[in-house]
Amino acid sequence: MGQNFAGWARLNVKGKSGDSIVLRFGEKLHADSSLLVRNLRTARSTDTYVMRGDHSETWEPKFTYHGYQYVEISGYNGAFTANNITGIVLHSNLSESGTFDCSDGLVNQIHQNILWSQRSNFFEVPTDCPQRDERLGWTGDAHLFLPTAAYNMDVAAFYSKWLVAVRDGQFENGQLPSNAPRVYRRVAAGWGDAGVICPWDMRNLYNDQKILADSYESMVRWVNYLEHKQEGLINKQLTYGDWQNANSETPLYLISAAYFKHSVDLLAKASSALGKVSDVEKYNQLSSDIKKAFIDEFVSDSARVMGNTQTGYLMAISFDLLPDSLVELAQSRLVELIVENDYRLTTGILGTRLLLPTLTKIGEVDMAYRLLQSRDYPSWGFQIENGANTIWERWDSYSERAGFHKDSTNSLNHFALGSIGEWFYSTIGGIKNLESGYKVFEIRPRIGGGLTHAKASYASIRGTIVSDWVYDETGFTLSVSIPVNTTSVVYLPMIESTDIDQVKEKAVGEGAVILEQTDQEMILDVPSGQYTFRVPRS
Repeated sequence: MGQNFAGWARLNVKGKSGDSIVLRFGEKLHADSSLLVRNLRTARSTDTYVMRGDHSETWEPKFTYHGYQYVEISGYNGAFTANNITGIVLHSNLSESGTFDCSDGLVNQIHQNILWSQRSNFFEVPTDCPQRDERLGWTGDAHLFLPTAAYNMDVAAFYSKWLVAVRDGQFENGQLPSNAPRVYRRVAAGWGDAGVICPWDMRNLYNDQKILADSYESMVRWVNYLEHKQEGLINKQLTYGDWQNANSETPLYLISAAYFKHSVDLLAKASSALGKVSDVEKYNQLSSDIKKAFIDEFVSDSARVMGNTQTGYLMAISFDLLPDSLVELAQSRLVELIVENDYRLTTGILGTRLLLPTLTKIGEVDMAYRLLQSRDYPSWGFQIENGANTIWERWDSYSERAGFHKDSTNSLNHFALGSIGEWFYSTIGGIKNLESGYKVFEIRPRIGGGLTHAKASYASIRGTIVSDWVYDETGFTLSVSIPVNTTSVVYLPMIESTDIDQVKEKAVGEGAVILEQTDQEMILDVPSGQYTFRVPRS
């Protein structure tokens, strides 16, 4: 079909009454051109059509769907051509809210792969995969991908509906399920926390106070449950770990403890947003106590985080689990780990969500770009080099050298490792929400990776935001569109040999107010409207 997707096939055929046509679906072919079916596990992924015998018959199923790119056809007695079959793409009807394009073809393809995996798996619920005998709404995948999903598509109603299933699946003791609608009794840190993370994110993305109020009791029950799983404030809830990591296992209890702190922090923020003053104080104190226990258990005096993995440092840095005196040293250790690994990531789905934003936060934008643009294993570029047009479940699901991964849990259409899509909009394009529902936002594009151009747009609930920049031998040009009734903070990078006074004069002439000036950036308060700012080389 030219593209891996979720849907079915439409037949347009003619033949004798009673003749059967059998269609088998798969994501890829073996070297001998036979269909890959091992990764379907027990899913048959087979449609059978018995012909009526009319002159021409058109048929497609209505009560099934498949994740596939290839179709094996058997039983047809005529000459079967491409005109006899059409691939029908199916997904929940979500309008696209974002656009992204840049001067790097690899980055653009990664973005397209993410979009196709989102389309394929946003199918009534955010499923993990569309092809095998699973297709479940795994809570870990869903919360990790939510920021990316919301940039790409309007998921307000989609996630609101799904969060009802999350709450409905909560156990009497407060445990939140690993999948919703709930199928298994499995409960896991980093997965159940979706019941806290998603309502908070939805409130910020869409200014949806109601979803926070509707979820609050469930959020409290989850945190209360976690408190009872602790040993000296180190949460002992089981977890799947940093799923699909590249041979770098982060200690499980470290992950559980880190997510415990993260959920408590978000619950404190939710309490404040809902005016529950006494709860704010309680959960802030609990967070502080967890942090102290985490440091005592997992962080050495030399800022070494137990396990010494990229994901361990990413969680410690991102979730504020380090003493102030060790933050910079821990950041250096993270950078050293990546450099020592020949600038390759080792993260699974939990760590990957934090990877690029954390590197950006600590000033390692160039390193973030290098990881993004890598074509070596493990990377998104490695997947593309080996034929991927969606995001894979594993970093090494397939390679031309080694073939298909030996494990049957090997989906070639899985959005979890595509959580980096958020970074395309928030960092390459620079569009980032600062206050609930984009009432206040920033446009802060980060130059790097050899990019000479990038354009991102996002249809927020307050209007469409556009960031369109060009960086060439003449300088840096940024064109922006700011919706009415919003406040935007625009950052202009100060490149070499820039006449700062000239930039200031022209920015003020455009209606901007200079908020701050540093050696690296000029920070502007820009009212609604469309503007072009220029930072020329002298």
